[in-house]
Amino acid sequence: MMNAVRGRGLRSLALALAVGALLTVVAQPVSANAGFQVELDIGAMVHERFDAQRLHAHLAWVGREPRFDLQADRLTLPEPLGLVENVRLRCPRVEMTARRIACTDARLSARGMDWALESAALDFDWDRETGAVNFAAPWPGLFRGRGRVSGRAGVAGLRLEFDLSRLDLAMLLRSGLVPVDLPVAVEAGIAAVSGHVDTRARVPGLQLDLSVTGLGFSDPSGLRAAEELALSGTLVHGAGGYDVQARFTDGAVFFEPWFLDFAEVGPVALSVSSLQFAPTAEDQPAWHAAAAEAALGEHTRVRGTRLSHSGARLEEGDIEWQVQRLDLAGSWLAEPLLAGTVLGRTAFEGETTGSLRVSGGAPRGMEAEWQGIGLWDGLGRFVLEGARGRAVWSDGRAAPESRLSIASGEVLGLPVGPFEMRVQ
Repeated sequence: MMNAVRGRGLRSLALALAVGALLTVVAQPVSANAGFQVELDIGAMVHERFDAQRLHAHLAWVGREPRFDLQADRLTLPEPLGLVENVRLRCPRVEMTARRIACTDARLSARGMDWALESAALDFDWDRETGAVNFAAPWPGLFRGRGRVSGRAGVAGLRLEFDLSRLDLAMLLRSGLVPVDLPVAVEAGIAAVSGHVDTRARVPGLQLDLSVTGLGFSDPSGLRAAEELALSGTLVHGAGGYDVQARFTDGAVFFEPWFLDFAEVGPVALSVSSLQFAPTAEDQPAWHAAAAEAALGEHTRVRGTRLSHSGARLEEGDIEWQVQRLDLAGSWLAEPLLAGTVLGRTAFEGETTGSLRVSGGAPRGMEAEWQGIGLWDGLGRFVLEGARGRAVWSDGRAAPESRLSIASGEVLGLPVGPFEMRVQ
């Protein structure tokens, strides 16, 4: 029996020396009355999820009100937190029952790369049977925000809930706490965000409800920028991938060659469902989505289903469009693309619908209908009015007949009478 005890003690001592730990426990009376205190010093602690350096714990128990103080010089936590220094958790009063240990007035201080907590309020309790820890805290003012955070951590994982407002978006993104790599630098913006993160399932769950005002960003080349942008949206992640919805309502954005002023063009809505990312052999970005949709105001809508994108091209997908105001869609979307071509000064009118099928990285079929189409060249070279028709094309079989008719027109000053054309 003594040999077994001695063996366990030697193994424990060897482990402590291996991690560089120095363990000292001191118990002494707190006062002449009933009570005692315990101090614990650990040089280093290594775990699969974190590393801690120079931990110090102090427990004092006087009467029925124990209290403790926990400090660590350095903690290395999973990303995006990373290195955290000068950690201190103080609990002035511990509530204890046969199953539960709780502290309702704790204070937490810590410092990261671009953030710091100073005596932030924290309530927590530990269920000794399940090992779960419940916690709640008002948002400690990081990034000028307000709100509340709560959650539950246990053996199965963590569920974190939050409801925050008035966050300085530029400060938040510079802190590194948001694990995204943006192609632009965010210079301004106030954000409100609520939702939850849940790591207890096989696939971590996430839901974010986001609202941003006054958003400004740019890139070094000047080809992408925004001013006073307002947007709202949701982001949900689960076993089926990401579901994203976003709506832009105010401000202006420039993504070469397009410039959109939402006060004039109207709101723009985007949505993607079941979005999943996957690496390719060439290490190029690749993604798959069950559906994606973009709507410009109430008049222009593009929708894709069964989409697969790899590298710089669409590999698979069925795309449909509906344009009820070609004058608006042409002004905002087509004119920037046609700049410098023979149609670069063209004004449009009419409406059109259609579909495009892509497979193997190439178009395989197309169908389009249009009516009331008008084209006016800004330099007076041509005019076409009252055009209507239907075009069908397929790469693998003879397509149905396509047709085009024009009511009137003019080319280089020569009038063009009504005509109709059919082609297969």
